[in-house]
Amino acid sequence: MPLFPPGPPDLSNPPGRGERLRWALRDCRPSLVLTTASAHAGVRELIGSDGACGVREVIAVDEFAPDTGTASGAAPRHRRARRPPRRSGAGRTVRRFAEAFEPCGLDPAAQIPAYGPAEATAYVSMDGARRPPRVREVDRDALAMGVAVELPGSEEPAVELVSCGRPVGQRVAVVDPRHGVEVPEGAVGEIWVQGPNVADAYWGDTERSVEVFGATMFGAPRADPAGDAPWLRTGDLGVVIGGELCVTGRVRDSGTGGAARRGARSERSAAAAWA
Repeated sequence: MPLFPPGPPDLSNPPGRGERLRWALRDCRPSLVLTTASAHAGVRELIGSDGACGVREVIAVDEFAPDTGTASGAAPRHRRARRPPRRSGAGRTVRRFAEAFEPCGLDPAAQIPAYGPAEATAYVSMDGARRPPRVREVDRDALAMGVAVELPGSEEPAVELVSCGRPVGQRVAVVDPRHGVEVPEGAVGEIWVQGPNVADAYWGDTERSVEVFGATMFGAPRADPAGDAPWLRTGDLGVVIGGELCVTGRVRDSGTGGAARRGARSERSAAAAWA
Protein backbone atom coordinates (compact mmCIF):
# COMPACT_ATOMS: atom_id res chain seq x y z
CA MET A 1 0.00 0.00 0.00
CA PRO A 2 1.40 3.47 -0.86
CA LEU A 3 2.46 5.53 2.12
CA PHE A 4 1.47 9.16 2.52
CA PRO A 5 3.35 11.24 3.28
CA PRO A 6 6.34 9.38 1.84
CA GLY A 7 9.09 8.52 4.26
CA PRO A 8 10.78 5.66 6.09
CA PRO A 9 8.06 3.46 7.64
CA ASP A 10 8.30 2.04 11.13
CA LEU A 11 5.97 -0.82 12.01
CA SER A 12 5.42 -1.78 15.62
CA ASN A 13 3.38 -4.35 17.49
CA PRO A 14 0.70 -3.14 19.92
CA PRO A 15 2.83 -3.37 23.09
CA GLY A 16 5.54 -1.26 21.46
CA ARG A 17 3.38 1.54 20.09
CA GLY A 18 3.35 3.67 23.21
CA GLU A 19 7.10 3.49 23.73
CA ARG A 20 7.86 4.31 20.09
CA LEU A 21 5.50 7.28 20.10
CA ARG A 22 6.97 8.53 23.37
CA TRP A 23 10.45 8.26 21.83
CA ALA A 24 9.42 10.09 18.68
CA LEU A 25 7.75 12.95 20.56
CA ARG A 26 10.24 13.42 23.38
CA ASP A 27 13.66 12.37 22.13
CA CYS A 28 13.74 13.06 18.37
CA ARG A 29 14.96 16.27 16.78
CA PRO A 30 12.37 19.08 16.70
CA SER A 31 12.36 19.19 12.90
CA LEU A 32 11.22 15.57 12.57
CA VAL A 33 7.91 15.16 10.75
CA LEU A 34 6.11 12.14 12.16
CA THR A 35 2.88 10.61 10.88
CA THR A 36 1.27 7.69 12.64
CA ALA A 37 -2.09 5.98 12.27
CA SER A 38 -4.17 3.71 14.43
CA ALA A 39 -7.76 2.51 14.68
CA HIS A 40 -9.93 3.61 17.59
CA ALA A 41 -9.31 0.39 19.52
CA GLY A 42 -5.57 0.76 19.01
CA VAL A 43 -5.62 4.30 20.37
CA ARG A 44 -7.46 3.12 23.47
CA GLU A 45 -4.85 0.41 24.02
CA LEU A 46 -2.10 2.95 23.50
CA ILE A 47 -3.43 5.25 26.19
CA GLY A 48 -3.39 2.34 28.59
CA SER A 49 0.20 1.40 27.80
CA ASP A 50 3.09 2.05 30.16
CA GLY A 51 4.92 3.66 27.25
CA ALA A 52 2.78 6.79 27.31
CA CYS A 53 5.48 9.15 28.60
CA GLY A 54 5.97 6.78 31.50
CA VAL A 55 2.49 7.63 32.80
CA ARG A 56 -0.03 4.87 33.34
CA GLU A 57 -3.17 6.38 31.83
CA VAL A 58 -5.88 3.75 31.74
CA ILE A 59 -9.21 3.90 29.95
CA ALA A 60 -11.59 1.75 31.96
CA VAL A 61 -13.01 -1.11 29.93
CA ASP A 62 -15.74 -1.79 32.47
CA GLU A 63 -17.72 1.39 31.94
CA PHE A 64 -20.34 -0.45 29.92
CA ALA A 65 -22.41 -3.53 30.73
CA PRO A 66 -20.80 -6.89 29.85
CA ASP A 67 -19.38 -7.14 26.36
CA THR A 68 -20.69 -9.84 24.03
CA GLY A 69 -17.37 -10.59 22.41
CA THR A 70 -14.84 -9.07 20.06
CA ALA A 71 -14.69 -8.48 16.33
CA SER A 72 -12.09 -11.22 16.03
CA GLY A 73 -14.50 -13.79 17.41
CA ALA A 74 -12.63 -14.29 20.68
CA ALA A 75 -14.57 -15.59 23.64
CA PRO A 76 -16.32 -12.84 25.60
CA ARG A 77 -14.69 -11.68 28.79
CA HIS A 78 -16.61 -10.72 31.91
CA ARG A 79 -16.64 -7.00 32.47
CA ARG A 80 -17.97 -5.38 35.58
CA ALA A 81 -21.28 -3.63 34.91
CA ARG A 82 -21.66 -0.12 36.22
CA ARG A 83 -23.61 2.93 35.28
CA PRO A 84 -22.30 4.64 32.13
CA PRO A 85 -20.35 7.86 32.73
CA ARG A 86 -22.01 11.20 32.06
CA ARG A 87 -19.81 11.58 28.99
CA SER A 88 -19.01 8.51 26.91
CA GLY A 89 -17.87 7.76 23.37
CA ALA A 90 -14.90 8.34 21.12
CA GLY A 91 -14.51 11.92 22.34
CA ARG A 92 -13.17 10.59 25.64
CA THR A 93 -10.54 8.60 23.75
CA VAL A 94 -9.35 11.68 21.86
CA ARG A 95 -9.23 13.79 25.01
CA ARG A 96 -7.42 11.21 27.13
CA PHE A 97 -4.92 10.49 24.36
CA ALA A 98 -4.04 14.19 24.26
CA GLU A 99 -3.74 14.30 28.05
CA ALA A 100 -1.57 11.17 28.16
CA PHE A 101 0.96 12.39 25.59
CA GLU A 102 0.88 16.12 26.36
CA PRO A 103 3.92 15.74 28.68
CA CYS A 104 5.81 14.40 25.65
CA GLY A 105 5.05 17.52 23.65
CA LEU A 106 2.09 16.30 21.59
CA ASP A 107 0.13 19.15 20.03
CA PRO A 108 -3.62 18.44 20.49
CA ALA A 109 -4.15 19.70 16.94
CA ALA A 110 -1.91 16.89 15.66
CA GLN A 111 -4.75 14.40 16.10
CA ILE A 112 -6.63 14.10 12.79
CA PRO A 113 -9.80 12.00 12.99
CA ALA A 114 -10.56 10.07 9.82
CA TYR A 115 -12.85 7.28 8.71
CA GLY A 116 -12.32 4.48 6.23
CA PRO A 117 -13.08 0.74 6.10
CA ALA A 118 -10.69 -1.67 4.41
CA GLU A 119 -13.14 -2.11 1.51
CA ALA A 120 -12.66 1.59 0.67
CA THR A 121 -8.84 1.46 0.95
CA ALA A 122 -9.12 2.66 4.57
CA TYR A 123 -9.72 6.28 3.57
CA VAL A 124 -13.16 7.85 3.13
CA SER A 125 -13.33 11.09 5.10
CA MET A 126 -11.01 13.22 7.20
CA ASP A 127 -11.14 16.28 9.40
CA GLY A 128 -8.01 18.06 8.24
CA ALA A 129 -8.51 21.38 10.03
CA ARG A 130 -5.51 22.55 12.04
CA ARG A 131 -7.22 22.46 15.41
CA PRO A 132 -8.00 19.85 18.06
CA PRO A 133 -10.57 17.28 16.92
CA ARG A 134 -14.15 18.51 16.86
CA VAL A 135 -16.19 16.64 19.49
CA ARG A 136 -19.97 16.89 19.43
CA GLU A 137 -22.01 16.09 22.54
CA VAL A 138 -25.31 14.45 21.62
CA ASP A 139 -28.20 13.22 23.73
CA ARG A 140 -27.68 9.55 24.60
CA ASP A 141 -31.36 8.57 24.57
CA ALA A 142 -32.08 10.37 21.29
CA LEU A 143 -29.06 8.72 19.67
CA ALA A 144 -30.39 5.34 20.75
CA MET A 145 -33.54 6.19 18.79
CA GLY A 146 -31.56 7.12 15.69
CA VAL A 147 -31.36 10.92 15.97
CA ALA A 148 -28.37 13.08 16.91
CA VAL A 149 -29.52 15.92 19.16
CA GLU A 150 -26.64 18.13 20.24
CA LEU A 151 -26.34 19.09 23.92
CA PRO A 152 -23.34 21.43 24.07
CA GLY A 153 -22.37 22.09 27.67
CA SER A 154 -25.41 20.29 29.06
CA GLU A 155 -25.37 18.28 32.28
CA GLU A 156 -27.58 15.62 30.68
CA PRO A 157 -25.97 12.22 29.90
CA ALA A 158 -24.36 12.53 26.49
CA VAL A 159 -22.34 10.62 23.95
CA GLU A 160 -19.30 12.41 22.56
CA LEU A 161 -19.09 11.88 18.80
CA VAL A 162 -15.87 12.78 17.01
CA SER A 163 -16.21 14.47 13.64
CA CYS A 164 -14.44 12.54 10.88
CA GLY A 165 -14.72 15.49 8.52
CA ARG A 166 -15.89 15.43 4.93
CA PRO A 167 -15.48 12.92 2.09
CA VAL A 168 -12.17 12.99 0.25
CA GLY A 169 -12.47 12.33 -3.49
CA GLN A 170 -15.57 10.15 -3.24
CA ARG A 171 -19.28 10.17 -2.45
CA VAL A 172 -20.67 9.30 0.96
CA ALA A 173 -24.29 8.96 1.99
CA VAL A 174 -26.01 7.97 5.24
CA VAL A 175 -28.76 5.55 4.27
CA ASP A 176 -31.71 3.74 5.82
CA PRO A 177 -30.39 0.18 5.28
CA ARG A 178 -33.88 -1.32 5.22
CA HIS A 179 -35.20 0.80 2.35
CA GLY A 180 -32.07 2.00 0.56
CA VAL A 181 -32.92 5.71 0.81
CA GLU A 182 -30.74 8.51 2.11
CA VAL A 183 -31.73 9.91 5.50
CA PRO A 184 -31.68 13.62 6.36
CA GLU A 185 -28.83 15.28 8.22
CA GLY A 186 -28.98 14.48 11.91
CA ALA A 187 -30.50 11.03 11.41
CA VAL A 188 -28.47 7.86 11.98
CA GLY A 189 -28.13 5.35 9.16
CA GLU A 190 -25.67 3.05 7.44
CA ILE A 191 -22.69 4.71 5.77
CA TRP A 192 -22.57 4.00 2.02
CA VAL A 193 -19.57 4.89 -0.13
CA GLN A 194 -19.10 5.27 -3.87
CA GLY A 195 -15.77 6.11 -5.49
CA PRO A 196 -12.62 4.91 -7.28
CA ASN A 197 -11.07 3.82 -3.98
CA VAL A 198 -13.75 1.16 -3.37
CA ALA A 199 -12.72 -2.44 -4.07
CA ASP A 200 -14.61 -4.49 -6.66
CA ALA A 201 -15.27 -7.58 -4.56
CA TYR A 202 -14.09 -9.96 -1.87
CA TRP A 203 -11.70 -12.59 -3.16
CA GLY A 204 -13.51 -15.87 -3.73
CA ASP A 205 -16.79 -14.77 -2.09
CA THR A 206 -19.25 -13.81 -4.82
CA GLU A 207 -22.38 -13.92 -2.67
CA ARG A 208 -20.96 -11.66 0.02
CA SER A 209 -19.47 -9.35 -2.63
CA VAL A 210 -22.86 -8.74 -4.24
CA GLU A 211 -24.38 -7.91 -0.86
CA VAL A 212 -21.64 -5.50 0.21
CA PHE A 213 -20.37 -3.93 -3.03
CA GLY A 214 -23.54 -3.94 -5.13
CA ALA A 215 -25.95 -1.78 -3.14
CA THR A 216 -28.50 0.33 -5.01
CA MET A 217 -29.81 3.60 -3.61
CA PHE A 218 -33.35 4.66 -4.40
CA GLY A 219 -34.30 8.25 -5.05
CA ALA A 220 -31.92 11.08 -5.88
CA PRO A 221 -29.34 11.27 -3.09
CA ARG A 222 -27.80 14.61 -2.25
CA ALA A 223 -24.33 13.05 -2.45
CA ASP A 224 -24.30 13.50 -6.28
CA PRO A 225 -23.78 9.86 -7.27
CA ALA A 226 -22.13 8.88 -10.53
CA GLY A 227 -25.10 7.54 -12.46
CA ASP A 228 -26.23 4.05 -11.51
CA ALA A 229 -22.87 2.91 -10.12
CA PRO A 230 -23.26 0.56 -7.14
CA TRP A 231 -22.55 1.62 -3.59
CA LEU A 232 -20.45 0.00 -0.88
CA ARG A 233 -22.42 -0.89 2.22
CA THR A 234 -19.86 -0.37 4.98
CA GLY A 235 -21.88 -1.93 7.80
CA ASP A 236 -21.00 1.13 9.89
CA LEU A 237 -23.60 3.46 11.33
CA GLY A 238 -23.07 7.18 11.08
CA VAL A 239 -24.70 10.58 11.13
CA VAL A 240 -23.96 13.85 9.37
CA ILE A 241 -23.85 16.89 11.66
CA GLY A 242 -22.98 20.28 10.22
CA GLY A 243 -21.93 18.63 6.97
CA GLU A 244 -19.40 16.40 8.76
CA LEU A 245 -19.52 12.63 9.22
CA CYS A 246 -19.58 11.07 12.68
CA VAL A 247 -19.41 7.29 13.11
CA THR A 248 -21.81 5.95 15.73
CA GLY A 249 -21.48 2.16 15.64
CA ARG A 250 -22.15 -0.98 13.61
CA VAL A 251 -25.38 -2.11 11.97
CA ARG A 252 -24.98 -5.59 13.43
CA ASP A 253 -24.72 -4.11 16.94
CA SER A 254 -28.03 -2.26 16.65
CA GLY A 255 -30.08 -5.43 17.07
CA THR A 256 -32.71 -4.44 14.50
CA GLY A 257 -30.86 -4.21 11.21
CA GLY A 258 -29.94 -0.62 11.85
CA ALA A 259 -33.42 0.55 12.81
CA ALA A 260 -32.79 1.43 16.46
CA ARG A 261 -30.59 1.07 19.54
CA ARG A 262 -27.68 3.09 18.20
CA GLY A 263 -26.58 4.34 21.61
CA ALA A 264 -23.38 4.61 23.59
CA ARG A 265 -22.57 0.90 23.57
CA SER A 266 -22.56 0.62 19.79
CA GLU A 267 -20.82 3.98 19.39
CA ARG A 268 -17.65 2.70 20.98
CA SER A 269 -17.30 0.04 18.28
CA ALA A 270 -17.02 2.72 15.62
CA ALA A 271 -14.52 2.21 12.87
CA ALA A 272 -13.09 5.71 13.05
CA ALA A 273 -9.33 5.96 12.74
CA TRP A 274 -6.86 8.62 13.76
CA ALA A 275 -3.99 9.56 11.44
